[in-house]
Amino acid sequence: SALVARAGGNPLYLGELVAAMATSADALELPDSIEGLISARIDRLVPAHRRLLRTAAVLGMDVDIPVLARVGAAVDELPHLSEFLAEADGGQVRFRHHLVRESAYEGLPFRRRAELHGRTAAAIEELAGPRAEERADLLSVHCFHGARYRDAWRYSVVAADRARAQYANAEAAEGFDRALAAARRVRDRGGLDLLGVRERLGDVAFELGEFDRARRALRAARDEASAGPVDRARICAKLAMVEESSTRYSTGLRWVTRGLQTLADIPGDAARRVEGELTTRRARLLHFQGRDREALRWAEVAVEQAEACGDDLTLAHALEYLDRCQVALGIVEAEPAAQRSLAIYEAAGQVAAQARIHNSLGMRAYFTGDWVLSLQHYRAAEEAYLRAGRGWGAATCQANIAEVLSDQGHLEEATDLLEQAMRVWRGIGAESEVTFGEYLLGRIDARSGRLDQALARYAAARGFCVAAGEEGEVQLIDALRAEALVLDGRAGDGLAEADRALAEALAAPGLVATIPLLHRIRGAALLATGDRDGAAAALRESVATARQREARHDLAMALDLLLAHGLERSS
Repeated sequence: SALVARAGGNPLYLGELVAAMATSADALELPDSIEGLISARIDRLVPAHRRLLRTAAVLGMDVDIPVLARVGAAVDELPHLSEFLAEADGGQVRFRHHLVRESAYEGLPFRRRAELHGRTAAAIEELAGPRAEERADLLSVHCFHGARYRDAWRYSVVAADRARAQYANAEAAEGFDRALAAARRVRDRGGLDLLGVRERLGDVAFELGEFDRARRALRAARDEASAGPVDRARICAKLAMVEESSTRYSTGLRWVTRGLQTLADIPGDAARRVEGELTTRRARLLHFQGRDREALRWAEVAVEQAEACGDDLTLAHALEYLDRCQVALGIVEAEPAAQRSLAIYEAAGQVAAQARIHNSLGMRAYFTGDWVLSLQHYRAAEEAYLRAGRGWGAATCQANIAEVLSDQGHLEEATDLLEQAMRVWRGIGAESEVTFGEYLLGRIDARSGRLDQALARYAAARGFCVAAGEEGEVQLIDALRAEALVLDGRAGDGLAEADRALAEALAAPGLVATIPLLHRIRGAALLATGDRDGAAAALRESVATARQREARHDLAMALDLLLAHGLERSS
């Protein structure tokens, strides 16, 4: 009973306590932690077996017996350590628990650890011969802890680049970090591509949603002595991307300006390609601020720049945001620019970029009322983001799917998806995305009769969007607030809110996405107050503006209200 109580539900701890009773009759005299128990058991081994176990711990959880033998260990004694090590496939043994391995490793003096890591690295290299880089992940660790820092740099970069190519971004970031740590201990850093490794660390940190880490790495890359003007400008474009993802649009635009200034009077195709990237980034940032007419103009410039220097990837990126601006402005093209962009990204094997385009095409289909196609694109985007190792991007696709489901009336399913996405966004501090989720949940609350909760969500979301300069989002939230008031039976308040929001939308260049919705809300409010003529006029305006944008769901909803209330003449 005393042992069970002391173990506190931990089966490993209980097993260690029971084993320790062989040398102690009183449970209260035993070490008060599982680590202490394991260390005490290791200390009771005969010296030769204790040395063998500690040497094995240097190799990791899975111990390659041929490597252990070349390190100089007496591998024929391994059967005596069966309480700590289990047989595994492929000429290996495995520690029975990570705490056993950690306790054995921690018992080694620092100098002895370094010596054994160095010998382990040499053994792996000797066994692998010319294919040593295939074991770069292990050699990276052993060379680093064995004080072979230049070799640790080389193997760490190889392992990190390989992990990055497989979208194993966490492992890639760990490898780049170890390479940089090794470089700090190398006296002569000649031949070490510090600029490239810092930049690639920034890239994978961004993919992981670790924006502060990405910011630090990219700024360090920009400040490297080896960075020329084109390098610095390219990294400015990436820093603008990080700031965009952190909803710091004005800061992102400043990085764009700084990058373009860096390229002033710099000749050559490389400079022109980066110039196109920066111009595209400017279009993106302006789009996210709701300044879509201005953004459209810069996207068109970026397309021209990319075509002039034959830069397909920048062209694809520029076409992507040209398409987004056209959607926001209600400009309908027979062949969306995003389709051309997607073809380029598919040919280049750019998985995360393909995800973005599928998401953009899902948005286009959503606004034109083809919700089945919209869901197909959103789900394709989610799958591509997951393949690319960008979980926070997949969460955005889940939220977009939830928006469609909410509009279709599947409120419970939509809520579950939004709450999953919100957990991911909060985990990485993605405030803009959290705000998006808040007002979508607010619309579900309004549709479920929870007006007070809906209005509270709208108020919080609106405050953030005003501070961030997201004018389009502010306008949409105002429209949703007016809709909620009408749904709650407060037609007069809803009409006043819709009138104000509509006047602002008509006065602001480019903010046209919510105009059909606002006319429809006005129509519903006027119907509730008994003004049938005013309602008919408002609903006909909704029909006309929805047709202009080819927003078929807005068109259908306005026509439905006209028909339901006998106001359909001349509509």
